Amino acid sequence: MYYAMGDEDKKRTDREALIMKWIPRISLIIGICAFIFQVTVLYPWHLELSAQFAELAKMVKNSAR
Repeated sequence: MYYAMGDEDKKRTDREALIMKWIPRISLIIGICAFIFQVTVLYPWHLELSAQFAELAKMVKNSAR
């Protein structure tokens, strides 16, 4: 069955095509932002916590003697 697309159908199709075009780009932007957050905030915090845990372990080991 063939029918002519009305203006409303064409607008919806164009909008859906535009959304499908932007979904990968938005996903990439979110991924990049998450990676930057991990590198600039979480990784230095991890290093700081690791140093504190090592110091704490050393203190516990020294106090056990």
